[in-house]
Amino acid sequence: MNRRSMHSGRPLAAALALLLAAAVPARATTTPTIHFVEINPGSDGSFAIDQSDTIAFGDWLYFAADDGTHGSELWRTDGDTTQMVKDINPTAGQGSSVSDFAAMGGYLYFSASNGNTANGRELWRTDGTGAGTTMVKDIRVGTPGSNVTELETLGGYVYFRANDGSIGEELWRTDGTAAGTTLVMDIRPGGAISHSQPVYLTRFGDWIYFSADDGGSAGRELWRTNGATTEPVKDINPGAPSSSPQYFTPIGIFLAFVANDGTNGSELWVTDGTESGTHMVGDLNGSAGSFPNDLTAFDGALYFSALDSTGANPGRELFRSPNPTSVELASDINPSGNSSPQGLVALGDRLFFQADDGTNGNELWSFDGTSSSLVADINPSDSSDPFYVSWGKVIGDALYFVASSDGSLGSLYRIEATASTPEVVAPTDPTLWFTWNSCNNCGPTYLSVLGGRLFFSIGDDGSVYGQEFGYLDEPTYVAPELPPTSRESSPWGVALVLFAALTAAAGVRLLAREGERP
Repeated sequence: MNRRSMHSGRPLAAALALLLAAAVPARATTTPTIHFVEINPGSDGSFAIDQSDTIAFGDWLYFAADDGTHGSELWRTDGDTTQMVKDINPTAGQGSSVSDFAAMGGYLYFSASNGNTANGRELWRTDGTGAGTTMVKDIRVGTPGSNVTELETLGGYVYFRANDGSIGEELWRTDGTAAGTTLVMDIRPGGAISHSQPVYLTRFGDWIYFSADDGGSAGRELWRTNGATTEPVKDINPGAPSSSPQYFTPIGIFLAFVANDGTNGSELWVTDGTESGTHMVGDLNGSAGSFPNDLTAFDGALYFSALDSTGANPGRELFRSPNPTSVELASDINPSGNSSPQGLVALGDRLFFQADDGTNGNELWSFDGTSSSLVADINPSDSSDPFYVSWGKVIGDALYFVASSDGSLGSLYRIEATASTPEVVAPTDPTLWFTWNSCNNCGPTYLSVLGGRLFFSIGDDGSVYGQEFGYLDEPTYVAPELPPTSRESSPWGVALVLFAALTAAAGVRLLAREGERP
């Protein structure tokens, strides 16, 4: 593959991705160098690392790419070496369109189609070699295959959604062998057109939690499985209507999520895995719902963006839940409207996100646990639009993001955990950096981390290179320390029954607003 090195230069187009640090090494003294890699030389591009289905496995980063000959196939890179793992679909130019990665043991599992009319899209696995890349099981003989998706691991098994052609899209699992690839449960019986369609599979403790629709008595609700037992946790929206749980986020001994109980609208909920321990944390916006999103643990609390139209200054702002029984306003960034914080990422002692205070436009902000502040007004005349922060990853002691300083071209920025202003990291070759509107996904997007290297999709509008990928070495990177084994000192590590007693004794309201923290 062709590789070229480039140093800081011109600004780049709007798409934000944030990266946070798990350890704090010495401050960097040099600006990282960006390396550009071409898998498909010429203007067509390979579209490498241009989707969220990219995963670090062992010493390699795996992804889908098209070299112009084989179609979209499974590739891997460590930056120094970039190679196709296997031509899974040997039909020239068609590709297998790999997706939905999950690592277990010495194998990487994924969904792919070999183009054979006897198989279609099924579950595959690889050890990184061509010979070690094989289909696990032909779950649905013939095309279009079982359409494997939603992979998650637990206890020596990979759980996933698949359709065997007779019972619809249901929950399956595999131990890596054909014989050990079995249906977990037909949650919605009724034949081939009856699907429970499990989604958002999330490992939490000794269980996998997910959203599924039983098609009758409960609708789409919160379920869990450990392989031996598959059960609904609670019918949050009683009866046939669905609560549609989503945004599952583990914190302490609880799993936080967003659901609609049919009375309070879409609000923040938590569960400890029991029906009695599954409850709404707080009703921020009456029956209309506050629609929380970007749930992020920081400084012993759960932070999120939510809409409150009933408070003194209505709008979508930064909220937090300091414990499993209360919610409160963390910061009213735009008192006259919506600041719409997005892409919350914790880095050191600050929580970074994008927001609009109504004066400076949409810019990069931070919150230190007490108050929020504008990090930098990158585009003084308008918004710099540092978005797509949800693609943030952990690497070194730096936060990377893309923003526009002039409303057209943008730059790749970098800020260290203790720094007050960001620095620009961009290539000197301007043909690689186009405006967002004229070149969709040209700038660094879909960021992924392998050791101390940051990988991302990058390219032009097809006039020279097309869509390829690049990477840089993070100068502050050190191996992260192991996380603590217990969070008992955090309010989120205390059982709900204790909180119930404490809040009853103290007369704490379920809904706490700013200045009324329990």
